Amino acid sequence: MKTVLTLLIIAALIVGATWVITDKLRTTVSDHNKRIAQLEQRSRFVSHTVTIQNLGQLTAPTAIWTVEDVSVRIDFAWLYVEHVGAQQIDKSVMLSPGGDIAKGNKAKATVVVRESAPTAGGCFLKFWLQGNQIMLDPPECPTGIENFAAIEAAVQVR
Repeated sequence: MKTVLTLLIIAALIVGATWVITDKLRTTVSDHNKRIAQLEQRSRFVSHTVTIQNLGQLTAPTAIWTVEDVSVRIDFAWLYVEHVGAQQIDKSVMLSPGGDIAKGNKAKATVVVRESAPTAGGCFLKFWLQGNQIMLDPPECPTGIENFAAIEAAVQVR
């Protein structure tokens, strides 16, 4: 009888300990899942070197970079136009979903590739954000433009 009672007490202790450990593991997993969900909602930065081929032949607005998938939202973007063809540009713009941050929230941000001169018109590249994409209008260059551009882009996404 003592042996049976001892075995029942040991079994009860094992079941109780298993229940406590299982409850602690469930709590830990639940906390871990909550933390993962919080981290997924935090903003993060993504960068990319964008090269544009056939720049002078663009006839419609074009996505120059699609950031990840459609569920990603761009909070803001920084573009640094390094060069167009052989011409060094070294100009940057900041974009937000509502437009150019630095220029009072206009719809599009403009980079001047070539200043206006009496004999030739200016040359401009206009960028904006559309969903998870950085867009570029066809260049406004009355005298033509080189067919290649290199742009460094960094975006904050959520």
